[in-house]
Amino acid sequence: MSALAPVTTTETTVFGRDEACAFVRSALSRAPLGLRALSVPVPTGRPLALLERALRAHAFYVQDETRTLTTLGATRLARPSGRDRFEQAAEAFERARATLRVDALDPTLHAPPVWTFGFAFAPGRTDDLWRPLGDGQLTLPRWTHRVEHGRASLTLVVDRDEPSGAQLALAELEAIWDALESRAHESPVVSATARHVDRDRWTRTLDDALARIDVGELEKVVVARRSTITGERDLDPIGALTRLRRPGAIRFCARHAGVTFVGATPERLFHKRGGRVRTEAVAGTSSVELDPHGAQLLESEKDRHEHRFVVDAIRRRLERTGGSVSIGATSVRTIGSVAHLVTPIDARVAPGIDAFDLLAALHPTPAVGGVPREGALAWIDAHEPDRGWYAGPIGWIDANGDADAFVALRSAIVSGSRAQAYAGCGVVRGSSADAEYAETALKLAPMLAALGVAP
Repeated sequence: MSALAPVTTTETTVFGRDEACAFVRSALSRAPLGLRALSVPVPTGRPLALLERALRAHAFYVQDETRTLTTLGATRLARPSGRDRFEQAAEAFERARATLRVDALDPTLHAPPVWTFGFAFAPGRTDDLWRPLGDGQLTLPRWTHRVEHGRASLTLVVDRDEPSGAQLALAELEAIWDALESRAHESPVVSATARHVDRDRWTRTLDDALARIDVGELEKVVVARRSTITGERDLDPIGALTRLRRPGAIRFCARHAGVTFVGATPERLFHKRGGRVRTEAVAGTSSVELDPHGAQLLESEKDRHEHRFVVDAIRRRLERTGGSVSIGATSVRTIGSVAHLVTPIDARVAPGIDAFDLLAALHPTPAVGGVPREGALAWIDAHEPDRGWYAGPIGWIDANGDADAFVALRSAIVSGSRAQAYAGCGVVRGSSADAEYAETALKLAPMLAALGVAP
């Protein structure tokens, strides 16, 4: 069913489905060679319905406190790898941006084309389940649905060097519009079981980390553990994403070649708008049930010590980019059953510093790696199974160079009836194996429940 004709108001013009289709049809008939982005207003609708209805398509989703971004398909896909993967991604981004032309049905709707990205925690370590995602991906999506400030846009990016017909694009536009207007439905939870790391093995691992700290080789190292989940039938990662909704959590999903990486993280790596960058230090954890107002967390010498490593490292790394840095006051952030110490950090970076420079400078922070950086990473490489994209950076960058990057925590990789869920903890002097196991269990619990594992 088509919407009504445009209705002029004092603020903007409301366009319906017929106008959107006519605009796309006309624009595609005269599109020159090269990349072309066509943007139309659409209903805000149910963005997750796009993922539900395109179960095998290349897709991406992120929802934070201000926007929801959902993409389908890939007009351009770069797969940077190795130690210089961020530089490779920057080059692929600039090559595509240089040829991109933008046309919008509603000029008042600010919706510059976006690229999505995701990177492994460390390059070169991809076990079977992670192999489809590789060391990293930078995607210029075919379709992008963006909701911000109560308005929604849909952007189609076509590459006229390899033309796909207007008929296909219009059929896809109709299907997307139908999905956005569809009613929500509760998908049944697939029953699943989980196998966790052996407690004796965990204790030996923590003892080794603490021994390195005692002799001064390390000051802090973040130790992660992995739980393996098996469903009675294929697991439902999009249903899990729906069930992970919690105030303060940033939900994300990346799907490619039959695997889906899904999570709800408490941590933003950075928010870049022009030369201004906002980031935060997130480290130190307590149970909301045991510490309802976070008073014990704020007073914990061990947690504040762990947190200070992260604050200091982020400040130093931003200063090296030529920027000025301002540190805010530390407070407690609660997400579901977990509370964290959080310190906001603002910076103004030097001209020429782009989002990929920031990725290279900030990842991994001591909140997911350790101190000193290289020593902690070497310890993690020697003692942990492949983290894949867990604790790596994931996010988007638009054609203006503005970007949001998040740390992919509280996450799982899902393929058919199998999944692997991850959680980590910061180990410093004074940590204990039992307490850190309990902390990682607290962090794993929401994802296990979302994937159908009984408590």
